Amino acid sequence: MKRTFTQNLIYKTKYLFAFVLTFSISAIYIQAASFDGKNPVQKVESSSFNNAGDLEVKLYPNPYKEGPINLEIESGSLESLDITLYNTIGKVLYNKQINPTSSFTELSITPEIKLTPGLYFMSVSSSNFKIAKKLIVSE
Repeated sequence: MKRTFTQNLIYKTKYLFAFVLTFSISAIYIQAASFDGKNPVQKVESSSFNNAGDLEVKLYPNPYKEGPINLEIESGSLESLDITLYNTIGKVLYNKQINPTSSFTELSITPEIKLTPGLYFMSVSSSNFKIAKKLIVSE
């Protein structure tokens, strides 16, 4: 989702500047220009950010009984993701690295072992974030 707005600021100089800020999922773009046609801007720097707020993870069915575990991942970037299923004492039961080809990824995971009833965690992580979702396994 992109949102654009313009904010005009007046400084105590002979220039009047217009700043246009464009917000997207993972970056803010700023353009500066003077209203008199001159461009006194010497240097423009860009910066981006990425945090867990850029990521949505849906895990279902939950509670889980049998069959595949489904993951829907919506991310603001295409960097590689590590998918890990582990139990409450931290033992890794499943691990896979994926390289998304779009911002939306669907996965079906079939555990190699039968999961006993209890609490498990499914984590999705990259170099910038880690999100863990609870998975309840029922009888």
